[in-house]
Amino acid sequence: MEGFIAWEICGIIAVIVAARKGRSACLWLIFGLWFGPIAMLVSFFVPRKEKISSEADNGRCRHDDTYEESRHSSDGYMKFRTRCRACGQVVSSHRA
Repeated sequence: MEGFIAWEICGIIAVIVAARKGRSACLWLIFGLWFGPIAMLVSFFVPRKEKISSEADNGRCRHDDTYEESRHSSDGYMKFRTRCRACGQVVSSHRA
């Protein structure tokens, strides 16, 4: 009975770790309950899933939603950059 409880705990740990890395909790629950400690170990080595915007795929981003960054430069000017929220690309930059 203790072995079954330990197996379930390993499965639950696998779900928590995988969910924090952006993986499907439902699939990892099934995997974790089926394989127990093996799933737990595998979940630690699975890379974090990157969230990619569908607009930013293959350079098709229209840069509709942007934000502006500013910082001081070493020559005393303020530098402004406008970045796209979807793909992170710099859309424009200027100094003031």
